[in-house]
Amino acid sequence: MSGFLELVISGLMSGLVIGLAALALTLVFGVARFANAATGDFMTCGAYAALAGFAASGSMLVGGLAGLAAGALAGVASYVLVFRVLEGRPSVSALLASIGVGFFIRAVLGLFYGHGQQVFQTPLVRPWRWFDVRIQPNDLKIGLTALATLAVVFLILHATPMGRRMRAVADDPMLARVSGIAPRKVMFGLWALSGAVAALAGVLLGIKTVVLPEMGWEMLIPVFAAAVLGGIGHPIGAVVAGVLLGVLQEIATPYVGFTYKLALAFVVLLLVLLVRPGHVGFFCVGAYTTAIIGSHGVSMLVTFPLAALFAMLAAWPLGLVSIRLREDYFAIVSLGFSEVVRLVVTSEGWLTNGVQGIAGIPKMFGMLTGTTQALAVLGLLVALNLVAVAAMWRIVRSPFGRMIEAIRDNEDAVKALGKDPAGFKIQVLVLGAGLAGIAGAVYAHYIGYISPDQFIPLMTFQVWMAIIMGGVGRISGALVGAILLMVFLEGSRFLRDVMPFISEVAMASVRLGVVGLALILFTMYRPQGLMGDFTRK
Repeated sequence: MSGFLELVISGLMSGLVIGLAALALTLVFGVARFANAATGDFMTCGAYAALAGFAASGSMLVGGLAGLAAGALAGVASYVLVFRVLEGRPSVSALLASIGVGFFIRAVLGLFYGHGQQVFQTPLVRPWRWFDVRIQPNDLKIGLTALATLAVVFLILHATPMGRRMRAVADDPMLARVSGIAPRKVMFGLWALSGAVAALAGVLLGIKTVVLPEMGWEMLIPVFAAAVLGGIGHPIGAVVAGVLLGVLQEIATPYVGFTYKLALAFVVLLLVLLVRPGHVGFFCVGAYTTAIIGSHGVSMLVTFPLAALFAMLAAWPLGLVSIRLREDYFAIVSLGFSEVVRLVVTSEGWLTNGVQGIAGIPKMFGMLTGTTQALAVLGLLVALNLVAVAAMWRIVRSPFGRMIEAIRDNEDAVKALGKDPAGFKIQVLVLGAGLAGIAGAVYAHYIGYISPDQFIPLMTFQVWMAIIMGGVGRISGALVGAILLMVFLEGSRFLRDVMPFISEVAMASVRLGVVGLALILFTMYRPQGLMGDFTRK
C-alpha cells in the first residue's frame, strides 16, 4: 500500500508540472486559436536560464526568476517575429511555424550548452517519512511551487484588467475589439504569461530530473494530452487533466514499464479527441518489416510488397478512429502514433532487437561494389520514384482523384452530394502509408542496418518541410521540395570545411536550426511553396 501511495504522490508532483505546461499551451490556444508546439521548447529555455542563474548566484530563487524572464522573452519574441505575421492564417500554418520555432530554440540551446545532461547541484536531503510512505522534500517543494504559480496565474486571469481582456478576446474577438480592447496589447501579455508559465514548468522538471535540449520536446505529447483532456482553451481543465495524467502514468509504470509512459499519454490523447467529436510511423513499420523478414534472406521482391501491406494495415485503424479530427489535431495524433511505433520497436527486443537494431539486411545490388553499386542503386531509386509519380498522376486524374480534390476544396459541398469524405480520406491515408512503407523498405535495404534512433520525429518534419518547400497538393512540388531539402542537408555536411572550429555535435544543432528557420520562413512568406498550390487547368 505504501508503494502505491508513493507512486500517487510522485504522480501528483509530475502531474502538476504537466498541468503548468498544459496551462501555457491552452492559454495560447484560447486566444490565438492554435496548438503551440514550441511550448516544450519554452520549457527547455526556462530550465537552461535557471541553470545559468543558479550557477551564477547559488540561489534557486534567482535561477527561477531567470527562467521566468527567459520564458517570457521567448514567448514575446516568437509572437513579434513569427506568429503576429500568421494571424488570420489557418491554424495548421501556425502549428507548423511553432514546430520551426521549437527547432530553432532547441538548436540554439544545443549549440551553446551541448547535448550532455546537466543537473541542478542541490544538496541531497533525506526523504521524509509519513507512516510507511517516503516523501522527497524536493518533490514537495516542486508541488507547492506549482500550486502557488497556478494560484497567481488564475488571479491574473480573473482579478486583473489584463486577465479580463484576455478572457474577453478568447470569448469573442470581434466583440472585444468593438468594446475598445486593443488585441495587440493583449497578445503581448498573453505570450509573456504563457512563456513564463511554460518556462517555470521546465525549471521544475529540470530540478526533478535532468536538463537536456530535448527535455521539453519529450514532454510535448503528455502536455497536449492534458490540454485536450481538460478541454483545450480551458485553463482549469488543463491543470486538472495534467494532474490526473501524471498520476495515471506513475501508477501504470509498474505494469506497462517506463518506456510506455509516453505511449499511455498518446492513448489518452487519441481517446479524448475521439470522444470530443506521421508518416515516419509508417516508414518505420515498412523498414522493420523488411529488416525482420529480409535478414532471413528473403528476396526484395517479397519484402517490398509486405512492407507496403503492413504499413497500410497500421494506417487503416488509425484512419478509422482519427480521420474526422481537425487537421491540426490529426497532425498531433499522427506524430504521436509515430512516437508510439518507435517506442514499440525499442521495447520489444524479442522481435526487433531493441535499441541494438537489426543488422545483416541484404543490401540492394550487394553483388556490386563501389561506384557501380551506387549508380545501380541510384537508377533503381529514380525508377521507383518515376513509377510512384506516374501512379499518382493517374490517380489524380481519375474519378477518385477528382473526388479527393473536391473534398479538399469544399468538404461541405461533397457531403451535400451524399458522399462520405471520411471514407475517401481513409483511403488516401492508407495509400500514402503504403508508399511510406515501400520507402522504409528501400531505406532498410539501402543502409543494411536499422535502429529506433533512425526514426525520430525530425524525419516527419523533414517530410513536411519538403512538401511545404515544394508546394502543398502538387506531386511535382513534393519532388522539388525533397530534392532541395536533401541538397541542403547533404550540402551542409561540408560546412565544417568552412568552419572547422565547429564540432560535429554543434554542426548538427546548426543544421536543425536552419531547418527550423526555413520552416518558419516558408510558412510565413511562401505557404504555397515554390511550385504553388495545385489547381486543375
